[in-house]
Amino acid sequence: VQLMRLAPALEAVTGHLERGETVSVQALADRCGMSVSAFRRAFQATIGLPPKAYILNCAMRKAQRLLLRTDMSITAISQAVGFEDVSGFNRCFMAKNRIAPSEYRRRHAMPGKTKEHTARLP
Repeated sequence: VQLMRLAPALEAVTGHLERGETVSVQALADRCGMSVSAFRRAFQATIGLPPKAYILNCAMRKAQRLLLRTDMSITAISQAVGFEDVSGFNRCFMAKNRIAPSEYRRRHAMPGKTKEHTARLP
């Protein structure tokens, strides 16, 4: 039941990330018709993470996919996942992955695999 109530917020996170936009916890709570404090409690209880941590995890997963599947620059990837500046993106990426984005791409890229040239991913 709680997951159904949070569905509009989860869809909003996905939609904003697809467009390279950020989304606030307030906006997510509004979409679910809840106060921010009630939304945070429900989100944590249902998803297992605070909303901001979930949003950041989704952004970092998208960044990992873009690093491996495209030839986009690190700056373009940072913008595609909602960061205004590449240094903030690099700090967050390193905190989550313990490796710089460029090094992540170098170490994990599949040799001979063709890369897409856009941010559109399946």
